[in-house]
Amino acid sequence: PPKRDLRSLLNFAAEHGNRLNCRGLAIVLSELCLAAGLYSRYITCSPRERETDDSHVVVIVYSKEFNKWIMLDPSYCLFFFNNQNEPLSIHEFRNLIRNERNEVHINENANYHGKRLNINTYLHSIKHKLYRFSSSLEMSIGVDSCYEDNVIHLVPQTKDYNFSRAISNPDIFWQLPFKKGTIHEKHEKNS
Repeated sequence: PPKRDLRSLLNFAAEHGNRLNCRGLAIVLSELCLAAGLYSRYITCSPRERETDDSHVVVIVYSKEFNKWIMLDPSYCLFFFNNQNEPLSIHEFRNLIRNERNEVHINENANYHGKRLNINTYLHSIKHKLYRFSSSLEMSIGVDSCYEDNVIHLVPQTKDYNFSRAISNPDIFWQLPFKKGTIHEKHEKNS
């Protein structure tokens, strides 16, 4: 729908067979977390190519207990954890699967349309989408309706992309919370 907030998306889903794509599900989960007082952002995970529809949207929620952002995938009722049963951030998840280490585990109720999720199929489909990331600079209810005016991209080399706001420093991108003036936007590309 043109307006992409929790209420609009739930109404849209009710009118269309209770289905939403990954972005819609991520917005719903993120806004529910925000309403519950949790720091939450939805993240678009994309491959190297700029012009592509092959992306996936997940949610990150800040855990004070673990002092990090935890990755949740609402499309699959999914979260990841390591051999020590600690939940994984996107960065940790990405590093583990890039190195093909068998230290990534999933929750028991992870599923796809009610069927148990095959972790190998999921890893095969997501691996190439963990090259670059984008998120809203500031998260609030209904922010996706003006997403293009509020987006920042994390890319390996800013000179390789012509985004109006792109950074290559993951420490800045994953900081909690984003505040205007704390990131190096377009001028970082020109340095």
